[in-house]
Amino acid sequence: ETYIPTGPKNPSNVKSETDYILPTYSRYFSTGLYVCARIIRYPYSVSALASYHYNFWGSKLMYVGDTEETRFKKGNRLMAGGRFNIHLNEWIAFGNELYYFHYEKGKEKIDLVVTTDPAWDIDYVPRLVFQVRRFRISELVQIPLFGKNGGADPAYSLLVQYTF
Repeated sequence: ETYIPTGPKNPSNVKSETDYILPTYSRYFSTGLYVCARIIRYPYSVSALASYHYNFWGSKLMYVGDTEETRFKKGNRLMAGGRFNIHLNEWIAFGNELYYFHYEKGKEKIDLVVTTDPAWDIDYVPRLVFQVRRFRISELVQIPLFGKNGGADPAYSLLVQYTF
């Protein structure tokens, strides 16, 4: 997987600290390797997966009102996990996923170098997938269970795919 930043990375049309247009994209170049092994015994499937993302240096305005961009490097990410899926019928599947994430130290260069602490977390992800002909709709909630220096808020995601 490779992430390439698109769109503006800094706020625009800044009138005050509370009146501005947010950037559409604030990421940085990142590349990585994703490996997955799956065993299917209908109606069940089991997967083991791992990935590693290397993040490159980036720069952006960290706060509204800044005049110079700050150079930063987010910590690289290691992920390992597993999935257990059951097909409820021919077009609905329910998945249970468990992931371990480890984020390495990150750095920001202003006048001095600020280092962010490494972080880790373990997340549980229940997923519901609907497939109708060539359309696939997947809903999931990512729920942090344990961790250090990471977020504690659940995240909801809706994915719509079309198979050619």
